Amino acid sequence: MRPVTRALLALTLAGGAALGPAVAALAAGSGTVTTAPSAEAWYRFSPLCATPVGCPSQASPYAADTLHVGVNLGAEEDRTVLQLDLTTLPAGTKPAGGQLRLPIASGPQDGSRAPETARIRACPLYDDVEDVDGSFVDVPEPDCNAASVDAVYEPAAGDAPAAFTVDLSALAVIWQESVAPGALALLPADAPAVTDAWHVAFSGRDREGEGVARITAAISYVGGAVDIEEEPVPPVEAPLDSAFVPPPALTTVDAPPLSAPAPVDVPVTAPEAAPAPAPQAAPVVPVAAVVDTSFRYPGVFLLPLALAVVVGWLGRAMTRDLTEVEA
Repeated sequence: MRPVTRALLALTLAGGAALGPAVAALAAGSGTVTTAPSAEAWYRFSPLCATPVGCPSQASPYAADTLHVGVNLGAEEDRTVLQLDLTTLPAGTKPAGGQLRLPIASGPQDGSRAPETARIRACPLYDDVEDVDGSFVDVPEPDCNAASVDAVYEPAAGDAPAAFTVDLSALAVIWQESVAPGALALLPADAPAVTDAWHVAFSGRDREGEGVARITAAISYVGGAVDIEEEPVPPVEAPLDSAFVPPPALTTVDAPPLSAPAPVDVPVTAPEAAPAPAPQAAPVVPVAAVVDTSFRYPGVFLLPLALAVVVGWLGRAMTRDLTEVEA
């Protein structure tokens, strides 16, 4: 094999290795996977925590393996945080949206109260989620200014219990650059009314029992090279051969500054002299615009011919009989 042929083969292999990850990401395409939380926690709030009495007992008054969001007399009472497992997405892809489904736990010890009146929102969280059961301390703070999505209540239908659903499109955009992708907080909507009093319970991922419906999420994904954000439409420029030609820029001519006339002594009986007319500025003459429509690089038309010559030479070099010996 000639040195030139070996060099071309090496360049081809190097290019394939460099483009391998991009090709794999594009080949992954798009789709949807169903996942569940890999970590869950819920936190409580109490006005007693700010007094010398201190926070109430840490023992949970609700059934084991339940999560809670609630409001009592307009004040937040409970908050849930979740870490959705995004490791189930194919390699080379990123989240693009989906739906989070939160079935309501309605058992006698679950604590749900007037869930149909609840106003819940989901916000991204930038902290790693750890399993916590009803703590009053170290409550994670989500970034609801970055994204805030209202949960939608769905009444029970057949065997499916009542549930809340959350559109994950806005959160997915943030998760692409987040240090904690898949983390979110479920909390009451902003500024609840002072008369609001509701409580919603959800079953945790480890809860067992008949009729238990756990939290699930259908995550849609796209290839890593796809930009899901809307790009601005570029402005449309008029072609050079169109009928419209923008007028040339006008140049202004600075007139010389006016000087005050020198005083003139005239007899008292002489009539008052008429004022001299002010000097006129030179007329503004537009500059003609000349558009050169000739092609600036005519040599580019020789590229196909040169390419044909190179391809022919390579074909002859790679198919030449190796038994030939130079004279």
